[in-house]
Amino acid sequence: MKKYINKFLVVLFAICVVGVTSCSEDTLDEIDENLNASTDVPMSTILPVTQMSLFYEVVGGDMSLYLAVWSQLVTGVHAQLHSADRFVFDNTMANNTWNATYTTTLKNLRIVMEKADESGSPHYKGVAQVLYAYTASILTDSWGQIPYSEAVLGAENRSPKYDDQQVVYTDPVMGILAMLDDAIVNCGSTNSTATPGSDDLVYGGRMDLWVKAANAVKAKCLTRLANTSAYNAADVIASVNNSFVDNTEAFIFTGFAEGATTEHPWFQEENDRTHFATSESLFNLLGAKNDPRAEFFFDDGASSTPAPNGAAELDQGGDLYSKMYDIVNANSPLEIVTYDQLKFFEAEAYLSQGNTTDANTAYEEGVNAALTRYGVDVADIATYTAQSSVFPGAGALSLDDIHEQRYISYYPFQSIEAYSSWRRTNIPALVNPNGDIPRRVPAAQGELDTNSSNVPTATTANGVWWDDGTEN
Repeated sequence: MKKYINKFLVVLFAICVVGVTSCSEDTLDEIDENLNASTDVPMSTILPVTQMSLFYEVVGGDMSLYLAVWSQLVTGVHAQLHSADRFVFDNTMANNTWNATYTTTLKNLRIVMEKADESGSPHYKGVAQVLYAYTASILTDSWGQIPYSEAVLGAENRSPKYDDQQVVYTDPVMGILAMLDDAIVNCGSTNSTATPGSDDLVYGGRMDLWVKAANAVKAKCLTRLANTSAYNAADVIASVNNSFVDNTEAFIFTGFAEGATTEHPWFQEENDRTHFATSESLFNLLGAKNDPRAEFFFDDGASSTPAPNGAAELDQGGDLYSKMYDIVNANSPLEIVTYDQLKFFEAEAYLSQGNTTDANTAYEEGVNAALTRYGVDVADIATYTAQSSVFPGAGALSLDDIHEQRYISYYPFQSIEAYSSWRRTNIPALVNPNGDIPRRVPAAQGELDTNSSNVPTATTANGVWWDDGTEN
C-alpha cells in the first residue's frame, strides 16, 4: 500500500479544513469559521487524512509508547518513559492522543458518515464506521467512561457528557457493536454512489476486505467483554468465520515509507529519543520456552541484556541494556487486527463453550500464523511448537496458553491492545517493584481544564466495566 502514502502528502491541507483545535471558550466558534478555506471538502480527501491521523496519532501515538511500558512489552529507560516505567506520570500523559482522537480522527469520520448519507454512498459510510468503532474502542478501553453519544458535535455541545462503557459497547442503537453491524451491511452494499479507491490507504477500496475488517474488529470487541454478561462466544466464532482467511487480508497498514513525514511513528521515536530497551519481563517470557521470536524482537536476540521493568537505570545510549529496535523500521507495518489474533479470539470462545478440539485447532493456527508473520522459518516453528509447553494438545490447552500467545502477538506496536488484554486476563503475570500497574489511563488534562464537571472521578487504580464490572 506504499503507493497510497503520496496521496496523504497531497491532502494534508484537509486537516486545517475539517479539524478542530482547542482554544479558549470565547474563540472556539470563531475558529470553526475559516472564511479563506473551502467549506465542502470531498470524502475522498477527508478519508486518507483521517486514516493517517488514526495510525500516527492514535494507534502509534504518545499513548502507545506509555502503554508499551505499562504492559511491559518494553522498558522505559529515558525521560518521560523512564518515569512512567516507575509509575511517575500526570494528566498530560495521553493528552495528545485524546485531543487528536476527538478533534481530528472522530470528528472527520463523523463528517464522512454524514456526507456518505447525503450522497447515498454506503461504502464510504461503512469504512468510516469501522474506523470510528475501532477508535472508540481504544478510547473506552483506555479511559472507561468517555464522551460518546455527545462526542464531536462541535458548537452544538462544547461540554459533552461521559457515557458508561457498557453503553458505549452495547447500546443497541449507537453502541460500538451496533455500529459494526451497520458497517458490515454498508460495506457489503451493492449500490453505492461513490466507493473509495486510492484514497483508502488500507485496502485501496476493496469493500470485501472492509467487510472482513469490520468482522475482525467486532470479534476483538466481543472478546473484550468476555468477563461480562454481554459476552457471546457464538458471536465471536461467527465474526471470525466471516473475517480474514490469512494475514494477507488482515487489517494491517503497510503504507509508511522513508522520509521525515512518512515514516513509522515508532521509528521517529527511535531516531529522536530512543526511550526504550528490551523488557526483562518479555525477554524472560520468551526465553522460558526458547521462543525463536527473540531473534526478531531484540537487537541482541537471545543474548540480550534486558532492562528490569520498573527498576532500570537511565540508558538512552544503550550502554547498559539491549535495545529492541531491530524490528522497528521506517516502513514497518502497523497492525490493527491480525489473522493470528482472530484465531486466539476464536480459541478462547471455543474453550469457553467446552469445545476443546476446535479451541486447540484455532490456537495452533494462531501460533503458527503469528510466528510466520514475524518471519520465523518453518524449521524453527516446528521445533518451537513441538514443545508441550507451547502445543499442549486439546486435552491440556488452557486459557492462560491462549492469553499468553496473544499477548506476545501484540509486540511491539499493538501496546494499547496488549494493555487491555492484560488487564482483562492478568496474563502474563507482570510485576513492578513500584506497586500495582495502573488499571486505566489518567484523565486528559485538556478535559480537566475545559469539561471538568463531566469528567468521572475514577483514578488510575480503578478498573473499567469489562475489567472489574464497575464503571468507576
